[in-house]
Amino acid sequence: LTSVGAKPELEPLEKLIGSCLKRRSHDEAFSVFLAAIDAGLTPSPRACLGLIRTCAAEPRLAQMSYAVFSTLKGSGAAVPPAVAAELATACLRHGTLEQAAEAYAAAAAAP
Repeated sequence: LTSVGAKPELEPLEKLIGSCLKRRSHDEAFSVFLAAIDAGLTPSPRACLGLIRTCAAEPRLAQMSYAVFSTLKGSGAAVPPAVAAELATACLRHGTLEQAAEAYAAAAAAP
């Protein structure tokens, strides 16, 4: 869209993220997320949580999941403890110790 001068809208982008996740096109879903961020849009917590959860099925995506986690936390939204724990585990395998510790702290801090 941006290549033809059209401004992306959040709702269609979130639907596209959901569709990509259902089709297990995880890389494409993260590309859409990044396009939204580049356009100055912040996807909903629901879309972000869907992206973060991909690290359980695709641990290689731990770094991207962590980026979404950081975006979500930055917007003030809470991350459910189970999702944060999945991210912490994925970051231990394919991320950094600091990322894993931050995700673990989010899981432990939740009520």
